[in-house]
Parts: sequence; structure tokens; C-alpha cells
Amino acid sequence: LEAFDTYHEKEAWTWERMAMTRARCVAGDAALGKAAQAIITAALKAPRDAAKTKADIASMRALMLREHKPTELWDLKRMPGGQIEIEFITQYLELIHAKTHAEILNANTAASLNATTKTGLLSNAHSETLLKALGLYQRLTQILRLCIDGTFDPKSAPSHLLGALSLAAAQPDIGATEAFLAEMQGKGAGRFTKIVGGGKPKGKRRRPP
Repeated sequence: LEAFDTYHEKEAWTWERMAMTRARCVAGDAALGKAAQAIITAALKAPRDAAKTKADIASMRALMLREHKPTELWDLKRMPGGQIEIEFITQYLELIHAKTHAEILNANTAASLNATTKTGLLSNAHSETLLKALGLYQRLTQILRLCIDGTFDPKSAPSHLLGALSLAAAQPDIGATEAFLAEMQGKGAGRFTKIVGGGKPKGKRRRPP
């Protein structure tokens, strides 16, 4: 526990602190869990350089796109403007504002975005777009995980699955669903560039010891 505390206080990289925004103690000794959570919260609330944090996150995203560039519209998580970028925006806001607004810390992305909006740290326009896109991705992902094993191909998918996806997106058919999905990904990517910015990849991500 002491080593865990020291590492996250002094040595953790930005991407590791981003991961800690999602940390939850779910089992084991209650006292140990409480102590670990206190360390995590303290690490997240520590003051940090907003410009460096932004640059680190933008660089990491650029590295991810370079190493595993998504090309499919239905790669809901990894596509530009997809779920990863919404999560990165949320984690960026948590890391730079948690010191003065601890209420925005939440392992649930939507809950954190809502809290950040209530504090005035994120505009209503940005929040509305991000939450709308996130909700769409999550609904579509849930259906795909329940119904298929592997990569989704709308050209070979059964009609009832296409219908379920269109219903989840509140669209009349799969063509309109794909157009709406592309639109939301474009808006999400625009918000990422606006809030976090672009960046150049800096080598490979370091794994924690």
C-alpha cells in the first residue's frame, strides 16, 4: 500500500492517472479498500500542469491512432469521436479540475460529464453533444455484444439485428443509423480537438511496474 501511494503521488504518468479515474474497490478487505480509494482520490486531486496534461492526453490519443488506426464506422470505441475520445475528454477535465471540484470525480463517464457541466467547467453545448454521442455508442454496443461474437458487418447481419440497432439509434433504418453515427462521431471528434487538442505520438506508453 505504501508503494502504491508513493508511485501514484510521485511517479505515475498522465495515462495512469487517467486510468485511476475509473478505479473502484469492488471486493476484499473493506479497510484496505478505503485506504486504497483515499490514495487514489488524493492522487487525482493533486495540482498539475493543465497544459502538460492536455499535451500528454493528445499525444497518447495520436499514438493510439497511429498504432491501431480504426477504419470501420462501427468501431464505436476507437473511431475518432468515439467512446475513447469522450472518455479522454472527461478524464482530462477530472484531472485538471478535481483539486477544486472533487464532486466531478466519478468512475461513470456520463455522471462525471453531468457533474462537470453543473459546475460550469464544461459548456452545455459541449456536454449535450458528448452525452448524446456517448449514450448512442453505449446503446449500440450493448446490442452488438448481446447479439454477435466478432466484428459486426451490416451487409451480412440479419434484418432483426439491423432493426434493433436502428431502434436504439431512433432512426428509421440502418442507412439512416449509419449516417447518424457518422455525424455523431464527427461532432465528438470536433469536441475532442476543441477541448483537448491534437498531438503527436511520443513513443510507446510505459507499463507500470
